[in-house]
Amino acid sequence: MAVRDIFKVSRKTFVNPSAWLNFGILRDENKTLFTVLKDMTVPPKAARVETFEQAMQRLNLEQTDLKEAALNYFVFAIFFLILAGGSVLFGFYYCCPIIIRLVVGC
Repeated sequence: MAVRDIFKVSRKTFVNPSAWLNFGILRDENKTLFTVLKDMTVPPKAARVETFEQAMQRLNLEQTDLKEAALNYFVFAIFFLILAGGSVLFGFYYCCPIIIRLVVGC
């Protein structure tokens, strides 16, 4: 048996990045991912065409109901804004002394 048969090195066996990355499976997974993302982002077609006033009539909504709903969502937005600000402030309060100690070396 010849030495070159034992160490049979070619471009296919030595430099084969598509095999290293398992290119076939990677391509199939990306196709699946993009299909799912496309289905999630493309809005479905409307079953009926109606104006806002017709929808309000169909759902038995009044202008006061809409104003109450808008106020509720505004209150939720303010609440979560305060919660986010508190989280940021707590993060600075808790992490800044640690960062200062690491930088200064105290």
